[in-house]
Amino acid sequence: MKKRIFTTIVALIAVMIGTNVQAQKQAKPTSCQVKFSLKYEGEYDPQTKAQKPTEQIYTIFGNKTKYNMNLGISVVVITDGDATKMVQLFDYPGMPFAIVREKDQVEEIFAGTSFKYEKNGQTKNICGYECTGYNYSVYSEDSEDPVATGVVYTTTAIGTSSAINFMTFPNLEGYPLYSEQTSTKSGNKTIREAVEIKKAKANAGAFLIPENYKILSDEEIESLFGGSDDEDEF
Repeated sequence: MKKRIFTTIVALIAVMIGTNVQAQKQAKPTSCQVKFSLKYEGEYDPQTKAQKPTEQIYTIFGNKTKYNMNLGISVVVITDGDATKMVQLFDYPGMPFAIVREKDQVEEIFAGTSFKYEKNGQTKNICGYECTGYNYSVYSEDSEDPVATGVVYTTTAIGTSSAINFMTFPNLEGYPLYSEQTSTKSGNKTIREAVEIKKAKANAGAFLIPENYKILSDEEIESLFGGSDDEDEF
């Protein structure tokens, strides 16, 4: 009898340990690389359109993202959804530097701007990921009418919460793999679609500021370059 009770207890402990390990595995941050194509429709100035990117490659680890921009020099943009923080790394010749935007500064960027989402009942399979569709509108405090409208399709298989979207689609559930955005003023449209998703060996260390990069304040940037940095346009 005692042996049977002991065996039962051991079995229960094994199940509890196994369940805990499984939960830890499921909680492991998503790590992948997503390649997006970008297309532009409408009456864009030819020179402006020629300078717009046609491809972006994101490295994702949990709610952290990283991608590269070419602005004449290489600029790496890092976002940390869990900390609501953005970092821009400028590979400036002879003086690589970083600009850091903490949570309060990010909130200031979006002050006066609001987003409204509504499920549209549509789904889309993108690179093997089943995505949920939303219609959305972007509002400015200066106008009762939306300044932009569009559609976005998201998957909950990438990222760990809606925090991953704080710089693009605040509070939207799931990571966007497809989006269309149309300016209500100009009628110009931007279409962004994931065309390739693959596993990536990333860790939190890949999203830190390199030791050889100096963090500059807005005042230092203005002193060195004659003006403050421009934030990314939504």
